[in-house]
This record gives sequence, C-alpha cells and structure tokens, in this order.
Amino acid sequence: MIISVWALILLVPLAFSPVIPSIDLYSHIARYWVLANIDDPVLQENYRSAWAILPNLGLDLIGVILVSVVSPEITTKIIVGGVLLIQYFGALYASRLLSGKDNPNLPPLLCILAYSYILGWGFSNFLFGLGLAFWNFALWVRFRKRVFLATMICSMGAFVVFLAHGLAFALYGLIVGCYELSRWYLKRTRHLEDLASRTALLGAQALIPASLFFLSKTSDAEGQTGGIAASIDQHMAAGSLIDRLFDLFAHRSESFFRLAEGPYLALDVVTVLCLAGLLTYGLTKKALRILPVQMLAIGLFTVLLVLTPPNLFGVGYIADRIPLVLALVFSISQISQPYRANKAVRHITLGLSLLAVIRIGTVSYGYSKYSETYRDFVEITRYIPTGSIVLDTSYPSKSRKTFADRCNSFLPLVIASRKAAVPIFAYPSQQPIAVIGPLRRAVTDRKETIARTHDSQDVSTTIEALTTYDTFDFLFVCDHKRIKKPLPNGVSVVAISGQMLLLRNEGRVNRHSI
Repeated sequence: MIISVWALILLVPLAFSPVIPSIDLYSHIARYWVLANIDDPVLQENYRSAWAILPNLGLDLIGVILVSVVSPEITTKIIVGGVLLIQYFGALYASRLLSGKDNPNLPPLLCILAYSYILGWGFSNFLFGLGLAFWNFALWVRFRKRVFLATMICSMGAFVVFLAHGLAFALYGLIVGCYELSRWYLKRTRHLEDLASRTALLGAQALIPASLFFLSKTSDAEGQTGGIAASIDQHMAAGSLIDRLFDLFAHRSESFFRLAEGPYLALDVVTVLCLAGLLTYGLTKKALRILPVQMLAIGLFTVLLVLTPPNLFGVGYIADRIPLVLALVFSISQISQPYRANKAVRHITLGLSLLAVIRIGTVSYGYSKYSETYRDFVEITRYIPTGSIVLDTSYPSKSRKTFADRCNSFLPLVIASRKAAVPIFAYPSQQPIAVIGPLRRAVTDRKETIARTHDSQDVSTTIEALTTYDTFDFLFVCDHKRIKKPLPNGVSVVAISGQMLLLRNEGRVNRHSI
C-alpha cells in the first residue's frame, strides 16, 4: 500500500503543467512524430527516416506508436511517467531480492532521486534503459540458481536494455558483474572454475548486444576513449591542462550536487547534504547496513565519478549520469533494521519522507510556472506557416544551468503543430532519422554562428550573425529581454507573447505568407 502511495506521489508534478521543462526531451518527442508521419511531403523536404540497429532505439519504437494515437504533449507525459515508474519499481524489486525484504525508507528515497539532473537534461532513452537494467539485474538475482532459465530470460532482457540505450547496457554489465564477483569472493571456499562459469553465463547475455554494437554506426562514432589521450596532449601543448581539469572538477561537482534537480539550486545542494547526513546517521546507529555483496559495485561507481570520460562513442555527458547511477546502486544496496523496533529507522524514514514531499512539491511548483509559458508559446507559434524553417537563438551550455528559462526546448513541438522544420537530434550513430535538404543547410549555418558567438553569449550578436544567411524563415527568441541592441536590418518582428519573440528573416526568399 505504501509503495503504491509513493508511486502516485511520484507522478504528481506531471499534472501541474501541459509541458515538462526538460531540455532535450521535446527534440526526441518531435522525432517520434516525424517518423510516424514521414510520408507527408512537407516533412520529406527536410527529414528522412534512417532506421537501423542502434543501441538507442527503445523509446523511438514506443514513441512512434504513441504519437500516432495521442498528441505529442500527452505522449511526453506517458513516456516520462512510464520511465519514472519503471525506474522506481525496478529498484524496489532489486532491493527486495537482494535483501529478502522490503526497505521502508526506499520508496521516499527513490522519489527524491526520480526528478534528477538527468531527467532535466531530457536523457529519456538512458533513463528508460537504466530502469530496465535494474529490472534485469533483479531477474538475474531471482533466477541465478536456475542457470538455463536465468540465462534465457536475462539474455532477452539484456537485449532490450541494449536497444533502449547502449550505456545503460554497459552499466547493467558492471552491476551484475560486480554482484557475481562479490558472491564468489565472499564464499568460504573459492574455486576459479566457479567464477569462470559465472563469467561465461554473463558473457552469453552480452553476445548478441555486443555483436550488434560493433556492427552498428555507434561503434565508429566520434568521442571514443582514444580521444582522451589526444585531448590531454592538446591541452598540455596549449598550457591549458590545469584550467581544463579545474573546469571538469567544477562540472562534475555540479552534476553531483544537482543529483536531484528542482527550481532552486540551493535546495538541490541541501537535498544531497541531507541524504548524506541521514544515511550516515543510519549507518553509525547501525539502523542501516550495506549488503556486503554490493560493496564492490558501490566502490566501482564511486571511482567512476572521477574516471568516467565526458564522451564515449559519440554520446555526450557520460560522466554527468554516473552520480544518479551510484545513488540508485547505493539505494538498493542498503538494508534497514525493522521499522517498528528501531527508533533510528523511524527517524530516517520520516526524514526521507519529509524531504521527498518537499522535493515533489517544489518540482510541481517549478513545472506549474511553465503553464503560462506554454500558452505564450502556442500563441506566438501560430504565426508560423506550414513548411517554414525555424531556428532558435539559445546557447545550450547556458540553458542547462538553471531549472528556469527553458522555453526554447519546446520549439520542436511546432513540427507537429505547424508542420514547420526545426533542428532535432539526428545523429546517424544514435537516432533513426536524418536531417536533409534546406533544413540541413540552416542547421549548418546556425552551428557555425553559435560557434563564433558562443563566448559573448549575446543574443543580439547571434541574431545579427544569423541574418547574414538566407537559409531559414524565422528566429525564435525565448527571452526577448536578453536582446540588448536594436534589431539589425534584415529581420522584422512577427509576434511577441510574454517573454517570447518571433522574428522573420527578410533575407529569405518569400515562400510563405502570414
């Protein structure tokens, strides 16, 4: 009953706004809609489906079906709600099988971790795969004594995890590998043949996914580990290695302290400190203990906090995801004394419950503020004609620093609402779609412009630079108050709504009428 109540509480923030302020999420949702409607001639001018076996397909397969039935906005909530519940129940199931009983402090702890920094990024495929990884790990623990059945079930599960996200599959391998190695090490009598046989069983789970990975485009993508040494050499030659290491330390510290993300950075930091305090209190009072069989996994992911490279196989922000993985692994690895018999356990559960309610409440409040933002977005984008190419003027590195001011993340929704063309994620090593034709040229121009003006972080400079190109029709400005200079010649104001501004590129060949 308590588990179900917390599951409902977990979903509360999704009811407070028609949209979710998640940075990359709507680019993915728009991709599902394009793939579901790719036969439309208007879409075919700028997009082409490119289905292939990729370790990043899980939600594309589901999303294409959902957007064929319901709107992109509802699809988003179904996907996010589903991902949160898969992660929540997967961790609970794994914890129960590891310890043999329910942990009363785990449901509120998982609610705290659910609205994470990674969800704020919009890494939905990764979170989907991570939740499935915990389910598959739980199934392995459940059936491991029945070798053939466990291998069959978990091999199929591992393949599903791989399709959801390649990194989640790799993390699953580390989690289950640490578990088996620990079980072997903790035996009174250890035989290498036992370890070898278990290793072979785990290898069987990886056989098909690993083969498909090396046959896919992902294995040849930029950002492999070999680039680390070259990057170090480059920074050493430029005398910037110390500065780069300091930047990495600052970034990883931020991703750790924003483990649970809400509208207030200070609350995010306090949350992490409170979690550390409560768990330390429980361990010192012997109300909590860590399962010995999970100590190796906790140690490994603690080391990976520091050693994980920023990018692997074309996938960025890898290191940012490790704090959440470590927190979830730690969560399922701690076991508590009986709730009624131990005062410290009751204190910890009460503290985590209060913290979870505060977190869910503040996230709900943060989401609710986007209801008006979304109304402004709908109002301003109704002036965009079918077939238009629309760019935005945001700087991604800045938009990820705060829970607020993420209205530019909604822009891909105009693909469905207006049949406009907008840049979306279309990396051949990660997504089954390609950007082509006029939009591809516009994306190239925008990328070059952002690269030239990135240091200034000046929207006015970006607008002026973009208007030298005639490859797009409209510019979407999320916050027009950031425009500090008069608009340059070549652009005109089409509409203003709230903080948003829609500009027309007068240098563009007049293909549309408003």
